[in-house]
Amino acid sequence: MTVPSPQTAQSPLPRITPVLLCGGSGTRLWPLSRKSYPKQFARLMGDESLFQASARRLSGAGFAAPLILTGEPFRFIVTEQLAATEQAASGILIENNIITHTISGAFHTNVGINLELYNNIFAFNRNFQLTSAYPGAAHQMAIRRNIILADGQKMLNDPWFKMPAKAVAASDNLLWDMKAGNAGGKDKGIAAAVKLMGEGSTYADPKFANPKKDDFTLPADSPAPKIGFVPLDLSGAGPRPRQ
Repeated sequence: MTVPSPQTAQSPLPRITPVLLCGGSGTRLWPLSRKSYPKQFARLMGDESLFQASARRLSGAGFAAPLILTGEPFRFIVTEQLAATEQAASGILIENNIITHTISGAFHTNVGINLELYNNIFAFNRNFQLTSAYPGAAHQMAIRRNIILADGQKMLNDPWFKMPAKAVAASDNLLWDMKAGNAGGKDKGIAAAVKLMGEGSTYADPKFANPKKDDFTLPADSPAPKIGFVPLDLSGAGPRPRQ
């Protein structure tokens, strides 16, 4: 009889990290499958997409959070569909984006770990600039060096203020409400949002050239570089051209 060593007996079995590939051209099952919505995201059998069914099969005991390999156009579909399976969207980096004029919020999180938002502009989204549906402790987010711009809309929705401090590592963000102007610094809701955005965050006008016409060029005297924000290359900004 072989007796395992104490180290072997105490070592947990390694977890499997699933790797899900979800790209594609969307040409084989048209019109259900399209270039902007390949077949793995379509509900071909039952209430779940092929991607969701695969993610669910590869979850639970013995599995680590999945590693999703996808293209930039599908990043929000992946996040939304993974959240719908009640699995945590993990290891997502959103960096150097301009997210503006959405019908709800620029960024919506349900549950997840290792979510990182760096150097983005969230502006003029209809209801809130950042939205959370879950006030529990399952979040682990880092939010740094972003510009959050409103024009009378709320910066954050209510669940953000109910999340435990350890769930969000935020610092060095710049917030501004064009409608409120300088008086916004005395608004309790705005002040609470600035506080939640962490140490080094401030309420100040970023001085965009013409943000209401989607010109987010920053002048030399903008306060944005003081929080570490790196100006974005705006040459490719705007709606995606139809293919």
